[in-house]
Amino acid sequence: MARSNFLAHLATIVDVDNVLSDPQVRAGFETDWTGRFQGQAMAVVRPRTHDEVIAVVQLCIAENIAIVPQGGNTGLVGGSVPLRGGIVLTTALLDSIEPIHNNTVRVGAGATLGDLQRHCAAVGLRFSVDLAARDSATLGGMFATNASGLNHLRFGAMRENTNSVDAVYGTGESVKNATVDPLCGSEGIFGIVTSLELQLHNLPVETSVMIASFASVENAVTASLSWRNNPRVEALELFTNDGMSLVCESYALSPPLPSAEAYLLVEILGDESEFAQLLAATNRVLDTVIANSVADKVKLWRYREDHSAAINTLGPPLKFDVRIPPQNCAAFLQATTRALTDINPTLRVINFGHIGDGHLHVNIVGSATTDLIESCVYDNVTAHGGSAVSEHGVGTLKVDRFVEESGATKIEALKAMKSRFDPFGIMNPGVLANVRL
Repeated sequence: MARSNFLAHLATIVDVDNVLSDPQVRAGFETDWTGRFQGQAMAVVRPRTHDEVIAVVQLCIAENIAIVPQGGNTGLVGGSVPLRGGIVLTTALLDSIEPIHNNTVRVGAGATLGDLQRHCAAVGLRFSVDLAARDSATLGGMFATNASGLNHLRFGAMRENTNSVDAVYGTGESVKNATVDPLCGSEGIFGIVTSLELQLHNLPVETSVMIASFASVENAVTASLSWRNNPRVEALELFTNDGMSLVCESYALSPPLPSAEAYLLVEILGDESEFAQLLAATNRVLDTVIANSVADKVKLWRYREDHSAAINTLGPPLKFDVRIPPQNCAAFLQATTRALTDINPTLRVINFGHIGDGHLHVNIVGSATTDLIESCVYDNVTAHGGSAVSEHGVGTLKVDRFVEESGATKIEALKAMKSRFDPFGIMNPGVLANVRL
């Protein structure tokens, strides 16, 4: 079928207004959030219903056209842009949020986390997986990467908070109320999730937020190892003076504390008196600031949550999202930063992350990707008992590392599932393990 006929056929399924073929309109869907990954799609398709997704998938099977599922396009590893052509299927119009029932809610895959949080808060509930990109990240995209985020320490990732999904596999088969696996964390290589039933929790009566400063990353990590065991701690975030300074410079913010080498942001259930137990457990804290109002909480969180956007003001960064055993995080960060600056003293290395569970983000500004830099980071990951694969998924960026870490048995099992659920090889080609049938 000629390209024009294919696009015309798509338009009979989703309406002509939902087949976006103009290059200027497509551009925002073809480049990822970091600016590092860019492809070219035949078109961007916006289905409005589960049945329309079925019809689009079946058409693409018939015409052997690749499908790249895309949610909010907030990914950092090249997993949701058309690097190998085909169409982008955006879930933007699958954004329904149904009434809450028995502390569960059914949401469309294109609903944003922020919209869901506001929906739940109105009735005293919350969805406990939280990200800084909440107003653009979609629930379907989060499910596809098994996103964890800020509250992973206490509530787990998307897998632990999703009851069932509706989906369309690469066979064209439709499933309703299906179990979370194998789709959770599969990054769209088996099929497309159209809606999810999510588990909700009660909204806390009160939480308190504190930033504590430390003379070294080692001191901050040592404190975090005891603080993470407190059952009232909901979030525990690490960042350094480099990141704090950049956020303040980028957004004209005043530093919350005198300059220090490292900081921990802690959110805890209850009022500020709850922090006394944490502070009593260590003598390494230099200074603290505690939010006195809701507005203060938002302001303190900005110093951590604005890191990614501030880093992007310096140009497309190299981002390494890794998982390190918490007790090894200080040694990993120190060794990696030192090794990177030994390679190139002009590099700016900005580290931050969810120190409570060891999900760290190493950001490098001032260099193009090189094998030397990648090896430097990943060799240090291995040396400190960690994994190159973390909460942002594998995408295309980490395929080689994922295959290496997984081992032959796991990859063969993945190939078998790919053959079963996407026998024509049209679903998100090149992503995760770059499985070829």
